[in-house]
Parts: sequence; structure tokens; C-alpha cells
Amino acid sequence: MIRTSRPAVDPRVVPVFGTTREGQPLSYNRAPAPDLAPWLARLSVTRMRLAEGQTLACGLFADAAGIRIHLGGHAEVDTVHGVTHQERSAVFMGPQTKILPVRLSGDFVSVGVAYRPSACTPLLGPIMPQLVDRVTPALYWPEAQLLALFKASDHPEAQLQAIEGLFRERVAALRDIQPEPITARFEEIAFIDPAMSIAQAAREIGVDRRRLERLVVRDFGLPPKQVLRRARALDMASYLRGV
Repeated sequence: MIRTSRPAVDPRVVPVFGTTREGQPLSYNRAPAPDLAPWLARLSVTRMRLAEGQTLACGLFADAAGIRIHLGGHAEVDTVHGVTHQERSAVFMGPQTKILPVRLSGDFVSVGVAYRPSACTPLLGPIMPQLVDRVTPALYWPEAQLLALFKASDHPEAQLQAIEGLFRERVAALRDIQPEPITARFEEIAFIDPAMSIAQAAREIGVDRRRLERLVVRDFGLPPKQVLRRARALDMASYLRGV
């Protein structure tokens, strides 16, 4: 479910999005506010009411690292370091090279923020290669501060505006530090033409190939070839899902 507009927030109406006919979770998701577009890729809220004893098994395969704030229900995520159990918590999900199996139960509510790869290093430092296929405690902000922003019953749009406010403060504190333009351009190439060779991508961007490879590994956490391979896999998955 894709929504790019910002509807008026009616606090009396709190939608539950549930699942598709195939049992996959639906979410309210949108692009960030224009001033945050260089920093954030997208924001989302997922809500489901699962019957007592019911577990929804699915998977997560994202093209961007980011924060997930769990406000209700229970989530189990299989990572390279074992199974993580998340209830009321805030976690950082690093870059992915493969699908991470997920199991959900209870009245599940989760707020998600995906970072633009070009913004990861300015926001967090050069740590993306250490976080591949990992789930860690939320980075930069204390978990209690993130959880205090919301109630599970808040309207989804209000929740997204609250997290945008927090990022707006963080970006203002960075002052003259900006997202990496070379990485930003490579992200565009991964969306537009993921079959492009690394040598051609370097020529398109106007940068030495070794510099491109170094910056992509730093900011995406993955080598350029793997980023493009993942983009092709996600394109094919979208096609197969009818997106």
C-alpha cells in the first residue's frame, strides 16, 4: 500500500492495515518531507491484529538500512548472529544481502525509517560494513527516547511526523555536513539501470572506479557489484509480486 500524500490527521481514526490475501503484511508508507529527502528514503507504519496463538511468517529484504520501532506485538528476526526477539523496542537493521526470516504475533505495530545510503555515514559514522545482515539496538538515540515519541494507538501519520521531527533536529545539528553525492548518484543508478557495469557507473558519475568502490562499501556496507545484484533481485521480486 503506497501513499505519498499527507492526509489530515484524525486522532479518532487509527487504521489497522492487516495483510494481503496471501498473508503478507501491508503498511502505510510514504516519502519523507522534502527537506529530509536527501537523508531518508521512506517511512512506514505496519499494523496487524493477529488472533491469539496465530503467528505470521514472512521475510524482510530491504534495499536500505534503517530504524524500526516496535510498539506492540512480538517479532522474531533471524540474523547472522541468531534470532532476535523484539517487543516494545527500537532497533537498527543494517544493510541486507539476503532475506531475513521474520515471525510476527499479537497486536503488532511498528514504525520504520529507511536511511538513504548516502546519508548513513554522515548520520552514524563509517560503520555500515559492520552491520550487514545484523539487527542491533537503535543507533545514536537512546531506545527510551525513541519509544517515548509514540503510543501504539497514535495515528500513523502523526507517528511519521514525530519521527521526522527527531531527524530534523539531528540534521540541523550536523550543520555543514551533507550526504555523499557520489553515493547518492550510485543509488540512482541502482534504481534506474542495475545492469550497468561498475566501470560504466564510475564514468557516469565522473569518478575514479576505486574511489566509487570505496565510498559504496563505506555507505552501503556492500561492494558495488553486490548492490546492483540486490537491486536486480528486488526488481524481479517486485515484478513477480505484480508491483
